[in-house]
Parts: sequence; C-alpha cells; structure tokens
Amino acid sequence: MADTISRTFARWAANLKYADLPAEVVDKVKALMLLPLVSAVFGAATDAGKHAVHLVTEEAEKPNGATLITTGTKAERISAAFANSELMHCAGLFDSYRMLTHPGPVVMAVALVNGELHKRSLKEIITALAAGYEFECRLADDFIPSTAARGFRPAPIYSTMGGSIVAAKLMGLDEQGIVGRSVSRPTSRWRSTSPAARAAARPRSTSRTRRARRPSLP
Repeated sequence: MADTISRTFARWAANLKYADLPAEVVDKVKALMLLPLVSAVFGAATDAGKHAVHLVTEEAEKPNGATLITTGTKAERISAAFANSELMHCAGLFDSYRMLTHPGPVVMAVALVNGELHKRSLKEIITALAAGYEFECRLADDFIPSTAARGFRPAPIYSTMGGSIVAAKLMGLDEQGIVGRSVSRPTSRWRSTSPAARAAARPRSTSRTRRARRPSLP
C-alpha cells in the first residue's frame, strides 16, 4: 500500500536538516522570524496584548517555563505560546501566503517556546520553521478553496497544522511521532481524494520559502 499523505509529510519533516536548506531559504526564514518579533513589540501596547500577558501571568506562571517575550515572565508551555502568539497577532502586522493564511504569529510563537524549553540551536529553529511554513502553505495552496467554501476560516486551521510540525521538529519527534501527533487527523479524508490531489499535496521541500533539496518521494 502506498504511503498516506500524513506519512509522506512526516517522513520528510523528520528527515529535513539545516544542511538541506539553501542560503536563500535560510535568509527568508530569518526575515519571517523578524516580522512577528517586531509585531510583538507593537502588540504589547494594545489592550488585547496586555490582557493576554496578564491572564497568562496570573494563571500559568511557572519558574522553569517558557518566556513571554515582552515581559520575561516564565509560563507553562501552552500558555506561553498563546500569549506570545497573541502579542504577535493583535497589532495586525503579520505575514500572509497569497492572502490565504497567516503562519507567522502561530509558527513563530511555537518555535520560540519549544526552542527554549528543548534548548535548541538557532539552526534547529530555522529548520523547524522552514518545515512548518512549507507544510502549512502546501496545505493552504491545495485545500483552502474547499475549506472556505464550507464556511471555515482557513488561517486558524492551517496555522495549527504548521505549528504542529514546528513543535514536532523541536521536540525531536521521529517520523512515527509526527504521524501520531501532528498530521494524523486529516489522513482518512486525504486518502479519499483523487490521485492528482494527493500528488499535488506532497511536500516540495520549502518551495514556499524558496526551494530546498527535494527528498525522494513516492
């Protein structure tokens, strides 16, 4: 039996290394990192940003947790990711892929939290972000028309998927771990799509941030 879309993406993401990324991909990811960090500075001055930080500080502060980027407060993993994502989002300064989805405030917040907690290097964070952007934008490119047609807002759906790949990479999950934790839910639906649609959904190795070396795919 041929691999599922979930398995194909998981294998590609698990095996992606920093050395696979050409210089233009690394440069683009660095730029994509800078934008939400600057946005968070503006977000910290908004009511929404202040409320998010206050909520997490009051309810989820944890001395050995992850850092809230505008205050230095430590909080448990999910709450820190939420606060940082809200700070990056609420100023309205975020990236966009073809006006279909907005990965930055989610994938960057996930990268900061998990990179810190798992003591990852900048190269590992860049690699994880490249994988997350590729995964999310590939999904958006191929499946958003049907998502929006059914009345769903695409960005929250696909950014969650991109963030899951970033987290999986930084947590050190292998192929099976990624299949189980990141991309297993859509598998049954994707199995029912046409062969052409499944082929279109295969990862193109950071083609959305510029093309990296392609793995051998079925």
